[in-house]
Amino acid sequence: MRHVTKLLAIMSIVLILNGCAYYVYNTGSAYGLTNVETTKYLGHQQNTGYSSPIFTPIVTLDNGVQVKLHFSGGYSRPPGESDSEHFNNLRIEIFITSLEEGIRLDTQHIMMDQYRISKKAKVNFLEMKRYPSKARNSYGIDVCQYPPEDVQVDSNSFDIFYDFYQKDSISIPYRQVDFNLLPVHLLAIDTNILCGILVAMNTNLAGDQGFFTLTLPFIEEGQITEYTLYVYPVEYRFTAK
Repeated sequence: MRHVTKLLAIMSIVLILNGCAYYVYNTGSAYGLTNVETTKYLGHQQNTGYSSPIFTPIVTLDNGVQVKLHFSGGYSRPPGESDSEHFNNLRIEIFITSLEEGIRLDTQHIMMDQYRISKKAKVNFLEMKRYPSKARNSYGIDVCQYPPEDVQVDSNSFDIFYDFYQKDSISIPYRQVDFNLLPVHLLAIDTNILCGILVAMNTNLAGDQGFFTLTLPFIEEGQITEYTLYVYPVEYRFTAK
C-alpha cells in the first residue's frame, strides 16, 4: 500500500509540473490453472483490451476446451454512489471454443469462490447473440453483442442484461485451428466461438475480492468434468494525455 501511495504522489507532482501526460494506475486480472497468491506488477502496458496479455490469456484445458476471459477494470474498485447498478453485479466476458467435438458447458453450475473473503456465488451465463455491427469499419458484419436498439422491444429496459440462459447446458463450438492463432479482431466474429457474459450478482473485485476461483463444469459423453481457473489481480499502468 505504501508504494501505491508513493506512486500517486509522484503522479500528482508530474501533473502539476507539465499538465500534459501522466501515468494512471489501476488493477486488472490474470488467470490460469495454477494458484497465485501474490499480485504482480507488469510495468507499462499499452494494451488493456482484448489483446492485453493481462486480461485475456487463453487457457487450454485437458479436454481441448479453450477459454478466453475479459475483465472490465470498472469492477476492480468499490462502486460509487453515482455508478450504475451494474457495477454491483460482476460481469465477465467469456469466449469459449473446443478442439474436440461433442463437449457442452453446464450453464447452471458455474461457481465463483472468493476465497480470501470466504464468499461463494453461483455464476449465471448470459449468451451473447450475433447482430450486424454498426462500426464504421465493419458495418454489416455479425458480431457478439447485445441486441441493437432497433431489435429491442424497449431500448430503455435493463432486462437484456439479466436474461440469463435457462437451459441446463449449451454446446461448445468445435474448431480445428488453435484459438491462440486467431487474430484478435476476429474474436467477436468467428462463428466457431461461443461468446457470452458470466454474471455474479452482488459481487465486486475490489481488494481481496479480486482473488477468486472460477469453476467451469463440462459435459462429455454424459459425464461432468470440472475445471478450476485461478484468478488474481495484476497491476498495470497506462499513459493518459
